Amino acid sequence: EARFVEAVQIYASRYGHPEPPKEDFHLYLLNEKRQVLADLRFPYAMIERGSMRWYKLRTPSIEVPDRFHVALAFNPHRTKGIYLGLDESVEASHSYTGLPDSGYEKLKDAKDWMVRVHLSAQPSGEKGLQKLADWKPHQYSSPFTNSLEIKLDQGPSQGKQSYSGRGPAVQLDLDALVPAGFDLQQAELVGVRIYASRYGSGYDPEKTPLTVSVLDAGGKVIRQQSFPYALFAYKEKWVDLTFSTPLVLRDLPSGKKSLTIAFDPKAHRTKGIYFHYNKNPKTDYSLVGTVSRGFNPVADRQWMVRLYLASQKSTSSPTTPVEDDVSTKIQKTDGGTYRLRLDNADLRQAMQALAEKAGRSIALTKSVKGTVTVNLYDVNFEEALGALLQSAGYVSVEKNGVIHVGKPQEIILRRRAR
Repeated sequence: EARFVEAVQIYASRYGHPEPPKEDFHLYLLNEKRQVLADLRFPYAMIERGSMRWYKLRTPSIEVPDRFHVALAFNPHRTKGIYLGLDESVEASHSYTGLPDSGYEKLKDAKDWMVRVHLSAQPSGEKGLQKLADWKPHQYSSPFTNSLEIKLDQGPSQGKQSYSGRGPAVQLDLDALVPAGFDLQQAELVGVRIYASRYGSGYDPEKTPLTVSVLDAGGKVIRQQSFPYALFAYKEKWVDLTFSTPLVLRDLPSGKKSLTIAFDPKAHRTKGIYFHYNKNPKTDYSLVGTVSRGFNPVADRQWMVRLYLASQKSTSSPTTPVEDDVSTKIQKTDGGTYRLRLDNADLRQAMQALAEKAGRSIALTKSVKGTVTVNLYDVNFEEALGALLQSAGYVSVEKNGVIHVGKPQEIILRRRAR
């Protein structure tokens, strides 16, 4: 028999400054395997300060299995948060603490969070409808397929470190690391993978950046890109950081294929990223410092970092397989943001699929073509479209509700024609 969640009630109150923070908290519905069925957002402002009381969070009609979990995430801090009531009269606890991406631990004492779920046999559909048959579990797809992996780690993590005002870095001589026959002149740096976790609270992980910088042998920054903290969990894991545009190695100004890759999380006491390492490495690649002040060697540890190089011959070949179903790799969240995981996807299809999910009209000139590889997490429509445009040097202009995309000179001519 079908069951649909229509609302969730929580016994709660807000603490912190009188003015509520301009952010949302999350309500998750999870299946028995604790996979996220729905991620819903509600404004902090709906929870008042003062005495605790019941609040009803109305949801779309979401079909759930026989056994499911309800989870909440308030991203609390010293100056803002939400108190959730605990019922201490229960005989056994059914409650946990944790987050979907980091796992849950059962409460030790016989207490239950004061949460009520409103179920219906028939969906009302007043705020939308989500059926189990339409839900698909997230399938991990590596953005580094067919890339050469340069693996610096040497087994499981043996420690972790975060630096206030500084960050880890690795310095590499690519000529000594790639196998014989791999042509660095025809290669590009696609991205990196790091073993790490985030910590702290009170910040918005979707708006807090980790900056990755690539420096040439002379110490000049030749590529810099920011990635959201939201990619990282509180529990350590491998995180893929894919450059929006691969770094072509033959364009290195110094000729020598030596690179320094630096990570700057702008960490301090209440927020940051733990970078994991191995002890007693065979070769010293690890540094710590900043782009502006320089780097120093770190003794007896190797940051757990992997680099991915792709051959330009393979990525530019017309026989390279192009991602077929682009629309499934572009998701619109309940909060109205977008997640794009595109690996060698057709650029035209990607732009059209993004516009369709956003309910926007788009017109592409015949010059718009090629493929795109991006990994974007909870960005708005303009940021998502901007990343697709930037990947191939296209520009856009909106006129009469239609977004026109093409080469700069084409868009200029269209503007003049109007």
